[in-house]
Amino acid sequence: MDFDRVRVAEERALLEHLSEIFNAEVVGSFLARHQEQHKDKRLTFSLRENLLPITESFAPSLHVAAHECITALGYSGKAIEFFISNAKEINAASIYTADHVATHHIILNAGLIDALTEAELRFVIGHEIGHLIYKHSFLRSIVSLVYPEFEQMPPYPAIRFVEWSKLCEMSADRIGLLAAGEFRIAASAMLKISSGLGLDHFGDSIDSYLVLVEDILELLKEDSSASTQTHPGNPLRIKALHDFDRSALRAAIGSGDRGDASGLPDDQELQERVSQLTQLMKRTPGSAEEQASTDFLAAAGFTLLSSDKEISESELSYLGNTLAAHFHAPRELLQSLVESGKLPEVLQKSSEFIATSAPHLRHSLMQRLFPVTTRDGRFRAEEAEAFMKIGTELLHLPERDLVAMVLVGLRQTFSPAS
Repeated sequence: MDFDRVRVAEERALLEHLSEIFNAEVVGSFLARHQEQHKDKRLTFSLRENLLPITESFAPSLHVAAHECITALGYSGKAIEFFISNAKEINAASIYTADHVATHHIILNAGLIDALTEAELRFVIGHEIGHLIYKHSFLRSIVSLVYPEFEQMPPYPAIRFVEWSKLCEMSADRIGLLAAGEFRIAASAMLKISSGLGLDHFGDSIDSYLVLVEDILELLKEDSSASTQTHPGNPLRIKALHDFDRSALRAAIGSGDRGDASGLPDDQELQERVSQLTQLMKRTPGSAEEQASTDFLAAAGFTLLSSDKEISESELSYLGNTLAAHFHAPRELLQSLVESGKLPEVLQKSSEFIATSAPHLRHSLMQRLFPVTTRDGRFRAEEAEAFMKIGTELLHLPERDLVAMVLVGLRQTFSPAS
């Protein structure tokens, strides 16, 4: 099966973007060299020592379920070793191993095995195999190397990484569905994982559950602020998987037997449906006040960084990370603003709103903007003049406050270029 055709297209595209940001190919090559040089197998030994193996003789029913998933998917990658942990959480995990390790690993928690039927376990096992197929851990290992503490990551790559992580779950869900064979089984498994209860506790009706999911999604549309969790909310996952189950792509693949998606055209209708759903995972302004702040930061920020007729990558990067706290695609926002020719109008309107309806934001917004003027190691007269003009004429801040702000900003952010 051509698993890449099953994959959520937006996940693949975002992975390529993040891989470029983190120089994943080069960084990954050094990680691979390190792994090859050290040939560390301690994790595998630890799993074998501390967890129960799922084998044909020791856990025959689970062994059959796991290997029937492998057969149903037509998976032909590195062998997978399955384990049981004593954890009570209804969860599972997959570990993609380096080339010198003979097997990948999938761990099923005892809580998961207790809660799910064998059919539902096939969805979870297929889901974890999906993570292995798509090598989702590759980028995660690079991000963990560069930023051992996630909080240290700049806002823009952090927000897009969280968004990509959610899309990864949706891609893996599709593989899980192909392994389970039926959407109802997959939905029941997902409901148990999220709530601890199965469909039988709710009238055993998948249709009523889907109605509830639609109602929840409508509520989510009223607040488009994205969460920082790496897994999408269950309603989003259920809806995305249901759309996939009803798609032309799913119909062409078949019922979960070995299929061939290689001859399929792209399912544009499915991609559009998924794109509409994923908008709920993306950070956008959630109120009129935040919208005005976003517009102001974009318009005033671009005005500042272009005031000296030179736009450096460091300045643009800083402004992008500043905007990322409010909007998921800051460079696209800036490009759209500039190309529309409405930058002065947006700056004027957002400034008026802030000055009259949210004056408490004026100082903080200008403080966040100031580093745009020094990010390239220069502090030119044109930038200083533009900064003062925006603060006094548009936000009506006292000149003395802005002068003090400039001096503090210079002390904190100015590193003269040598």
